[in-house]
Amino acid sequence: MSGSENAAEDFWILFFKRFKKHTLFTTNSTTFAIKRLKNLF
Repeated sequence: MSGSENAAEDFWILFFKRFKKHTLFTTNSTTFAIKRLKNLF
């Protein structure tokens, strides 16, 4: 019982780590794109 609970916990920890990384990457890309657009105009 506790073994599967630990597995689920590990899954969520990994999921949130990946999600945070992805969100950070997307935010950086968006900021970069906006800067590029501002330079164009």
